[in-house]
Amino acid sequence: MGRVSNLFIGKKRGMAKLEYDKIQLKENFGIINDIHATEGRHQVSILSKRSIDKFKANDLTLGTFEANIIVEDIDLFDLPINTKVKFGKEVILEITQIGKKDVLIEDHYSTMYHEGIFAKVIHGGQIKKNDFIEVI
Repeated sequence: MGRVSNLFIGKKRGMAKLEYDKIQLKENFGIINDIHATEGRHQVSILSKRSIDKFKANDLTLGTFEANIIVEDIDLFDLPINTKVKFGKEVILEITQIGKKDVLIEDHYSTMYHEGIFAKVIHGGQIKKNDFIEVI
């Protein structure tokens, strides 16, 4: 079982996402007030803390990695597309894509594009820091 480490909402394109203690998700839409919330396959972006640790020495803020949810103690990267994952008591996300294979970036953004998880919201609700994560 994994755990939610950090939560972010992007307010404007080109700017680092802002960190929050909790976020609200809407079914088939995404994170309320996030610039990327829309109907479609990329409603929520998820990244493992282990992926981010590769760039820790660069003094980068976590919000620059473009992920909405940073997770620990669970390896979502190895799960197949269409896997459903429960966050906290009620939120269910379905993995729709792993990485963006067509993007060639060589800086810290490459972490999201190669190891990031994209998901859609199957069941909305609230996610808080330290909520448990389980594959269902």
